[in-house]
Amino acid sequence: MSNFTRALSKISVDLDLSFDNSGDQLEQLSFYLNELINRDFNAVVQILYRMDVSEAKVREKLANPLPGETAGSILAHLLIQREMEKMKWREQFKNGEL
Repeated sequence: MSNFTRALSKISVDLDLSFDNSGDQLEQLSFYLNELINRDFNAVVQILYRMDVSEAKVREKLANPLPGETAGSILAHLLIQREMEKMKWREQFKNGEL
């Protein structure tokens, strides 16, 4: 299992999401976040805080989206990136590299 897949799986558990098998899990996470932005923005802020995503990174990425990117896809990528960073730190700590 790749780190990307492990990070996505961890996020789904942390957010209590169940992905269906009909499509790309990243796409489903992006869709979920877009819907949540429209329905309950405070919940999105709480998720980002709980998952320890840098506010500066969120502001930077949302201010400069790539063509075709949605807020949900930007946030999904930031969540995955942060989870992968945490996995890396845990592995280094476990191996006594810190």
